[in-house]
Amino acid sequence: MRRLLDHELPLTRHLLAVGVRPERAEQLLVEALSDGGMGSLRIGVAAADRELGRKVAEAHFSDADGAPVIAALNVDVDDQLFEIDIWKVDFSALQRWPSPLVRWSLRSPSSAGSWSRRSLQCDGSPIAASRLP
Repeated sequence: MRRLLDHELPLTRHLLAVGVRPERAEQLLVEALSDGGMGSLRIGVAAADRELGRKVAEAHFSDADGAPVIAALNVDVDDQLFEIDIWKVDFSALQRWPSPLVRWSLRSPSSAGSWSRRSLQCDGSPIAASRLP
């Protein structure tokens, strides 16, 4: 287990904010998952003994090669942080995590159970907002 690396912090902070999570990115303990180099991270100790619950936030960005990437923040069945699941749509290795200068398209569940989409700048200020069905 290790703390998040500097390049992993901006996206993690945004996922936590969009998912309305109280945890601080700087305090998380993670371990890299064997996912072909896409960058997924298991969060917390004894994560192997826990069960995936639900997705609380999602971000979309482009990798350095232009390939779309989806990052999801998932919790376990007890609503504890479980993983950051990174999926590069062409299944190649992630070349870089998004920098604080990248715009992300983020999704989070609304109180009504549907998902809303927000695009955010690096400081978290909204660019656009729309409701997803």
